[in-house]
Amino acid sequence: KVRPSLTLNLGLRYEFQTVPTEADGNWYHLVSLTSNQVVRDTPFTNPTFRNFGPRFGFAWAPGSQTSIRGGFGIFYSLYTLLNMAHSTGEMAPINTNVRIRDADAVAAGERGIRFPDAFTTQFAVFQRAAAPDMRWIETNQKPSYIYRWSMTIDREIGPWFLSGGYSGSVGRHLWVNNEAGISRWIGYPDNVPTDQKQFPASGAVRINPAFNNMSVQSPRGNSYYHGLTASVSRRLSRGLQLQAAYTLSKNIDQGSG
Repeated sequence: KVRPSLTLNLGLRYEFQTVPTEADGNWYHLVSLTSNQVVRDTPFTNPTFRNFGPRFGFAWAPGSQTSIRGGFGIFYSLYTLLNMAHSTGEMAPINTNVRIRDADAVAAGERGIRFPDAFTTQFAVFQRAAAPDMRWIETNQKPSYIYRWSMTIDREIGPWFLSGGYSGSVGRHLWVNNEAGISRWIGYPDNVPTDQKQFPASGAVRINPAFNNMSVQSPRGNSYYHGLTASVSRRLSRGLQLQAAYTLSKNIDQGSG
């Protein structure tokens, strides 16, 4: 408490994590999107050693019937077991998931897929026709963080209580999941960012033909939030109390998950 009418709240949070390991060192990932080989290495670089999150808040009463409150903070979003489970679910060659069609079986000299025991009776079809799926986390990580701030003004006028406030946040390098194993567009790999990609009607080739679906988690998301709030209430009088509130907000983000 700086003065009877002014209180400050200061804080600093330090939050870091170590990079996950596997008991036998069996963690594999791709060096690049177009690589046809997986490497046995740590899943990604550690971006969390500088995760210092300052916090600041204040409460000020310029008069007996008015109060102003506000605050600002930096909050870090760390990778979780959910991120780890996603990347290891289809991490070749430890966990391999492949897809075949009847046409693949016919091309291998079979009449078609033998359901439901194709994996045990037609393994040669899998080896010949199917590229495995791949999931991994982008190697070069960045810290994922959110700036948050708010300001509220309260005013008492007789039996009425008025309140108005603004809050906002901006997120940077948020975790998102993308499907990277798409087909090559016409003119690949060149592309003007303002143009639409055009894909061939037939004979499409994946960006990386060594794999089928390629799911990658990376710190590429952003978010923006701005909100205005207003409320008015009247104290209980003769058994009746009135209250009304309104919020106007806008949220934009890349990947709500």
